[in-house]
Amino acid sequence: MRILYFQSHSPCIALGEACFALTPKVWLADKKHLFLELSSTAQCFKGEKRQLEFFTSLAELWSTQGILVLTDRPQWSAAFATQNTFLAPGESEAALLKLPIERLAYCGNPSTFEAESLQRQALVAFMKRVGLKTIFDFTRLNATAISRRFGRLGIELKDIIQNESEIFLPPLIPSETIVETMDAQEIISMEALLFCIRQMLVKIEARLRARMLSLTSLKLRLHLEQGKLEKTLSFSEPQTTASELIPVIRELLNNLRWDSPLLNIDVEVLETAPCILGQLSLFDLAENRYAELSKYLEKWQIRFGKESVGFATLLESHVPERSWKITPTPPRENVSVDLSHRPVFLYSSPRPYSPPQNARLVPLEKIIAEWWDEGSYRMYFISQTPTEKLWVFWDFLKQQWFVHGSFH
Repeated sequence: MRILYFQSHSPCIALGEACFALTPKVWLADKKHLFLELSSTAQCFKGEKRQLEFFTSLAELWSTQGILVLTDRPQWSAAFATQNTFLAPGESEAALLKLPIERLAYCGNPSTFEAESLQRQALVAFMKRVGLKTIFDFTRLNATAISRRFGRLGIELKDIIQNESEIFLPPLIPSETIVETMDAQEIISMEALLFCIRQMLVKIEARLRARMLSLTSLKLRLHLEQGKLEKTLSFSEPQTTASELIPVIRELLNNLRWDSPLLNIDVEVLETAPCILGQLSLFDLAENRYAELSKYLEKWQIRFGKESVGFATLLESHVPERSWKITPTPPRENVSVDLSHRPVFLYSSPRPYSPPQNARLVPLEKIIAEWWDEGSYRMYFISQTPTEKLWVFWDFLKQQWFVHGSFH
């Protein structure tokens, strides 16, 4: 199990809802203790680093401050929350035992911390008086000694430390309605007002994406010092980008008039529709294109095999046959090599070739293969005629022409 724990300085219910796009296992204790189980979706995000980046971007969206902890067990998370702490798999227990005895008060279920605060602090103070300095010192005591000295809470804490007791966290239940509110008392221009509304729409997008929904109707409320203005916007097609909504809202605001000072704004989602392919994100259209392309590739893979159809990934090799490979997913980073002089289309293996008399041969590069690979000494050319443009080479060892690819 891998747990991302966020100890927020303020309630983070909306942030927690958006985190369902990161993992289906989200828990929230006392509105400020957010737990995400990352193991189930780590492969989808290609590792914990990208999961952390995704969460950080969501937290920044809500301007939520707090402490992040990545550990192996939820019951140990709060004990590490003195600063941002990221522990590799399998390192959490050893790191926990090294913590000062004061952090023992924060082991367990954060839902109980407030109710048990006085009891926990008194117990830890007593442990310090009897000479315990670290959590490891506490675990060295046997169960009888712990029960006699520290009572039932002491036994519970030892079970938690030694992973012999599970905690039951309250699962986060998304709210029935999605509403975002923002203070507008310092807004002095239409552009500033539109900027604030766009920020609210970005948050709404994140919460809708987590529910796999798109927007079909919303209500905009302007709360004034005297009364309020309400406008409902309905769309014939599900809306997927804030950039599409902003011009509509700009026109709406230009037609509104109010004489009383503006206090705050809220945007409420009234109606939604299930997301379909091509409507996955309000801002990141790359994932939509990838989803569409993946469906297309699946059909070709069934026909020609997975080893023959996929995404081209560049490799560190000057030999064309070894400079790329087929992978099932798009490469995150390609090697920094300029291959603009080579064609996109390559034959699976070079074919014998005889340049026609009207071909114009333009020299490009010499390639000498590694000595252990049967040797190869090639001179590459562009062979161009009025009807075709080919990538060819002369093999000095075989004394023969080959065609390796086509520029058309």
